[in-house]
Amino acid sequence: MAGRPTLGTPVIMTMRTETPRNKAEPQRRIAELTADFVVAVESNERGKGWEWPRQEFSHFEDRTGADYSIVGFEDQIGVQRKADDLVASLFADKAKNSDVERLESQVQRLASLRFPALVVECGLGYLMAGGYFSQHHPHSVIARLMRISAEYRVPCWLAGSREGAQYLAAEWLEKSWRLRNHSHGIPAAA
Repeated sequence: MAGRPTLGTPVIMTMRTETPRNKAEPQRRIAELTADFVVAVESNERGKGWEWPRQEFSHFEDRTGADYSIVGFEDQIGVQRKADDLVASLFADKAKNSDVERLESQVQRLASLRFPALVVECGLGYLMAGGYFSQHHPHSVIARLMRISAEYRVPCWLAGSREGAQYLAAEWLEKSWRLRNHSHGIPAAA
């Protein structure tokens, strides 16, 4: 069988990520989604997190578990961003037990919000392929994420890219903001 590796042949797996035809498109859509409010950005995200068209740095993660929210609604709407620290945050080992305790605490605080979300920059394919540096099996990683979603009722999305994760966060912030305003008798802006 030509083209198929045989035993002993090294195989390199590559992950195909979807990129938009127009790289400006996701940023344009994010700007549209967040045009009616200012995104609150947790101070510890400065320099490593997502950039927003209208943002304000503040300190609210200690009480909400979120990295991103909407100014004035930090006690109701929140998004926790996870990047390359995801797997270390999910499993305790001798060196990084505090990461697990920190994530558990963040998710507990997120769960107290009306509109919580956990957005992961990597995708399911990356996790299933074991593309992270850890001895933990991909099924264990996925199971732990599902447990967090089920136990704390915090939706968890695997975005597949940094840009995709920010887009999902923008959609969540905007939809949560509109639902929150609608349920309080405040008409949402068009």
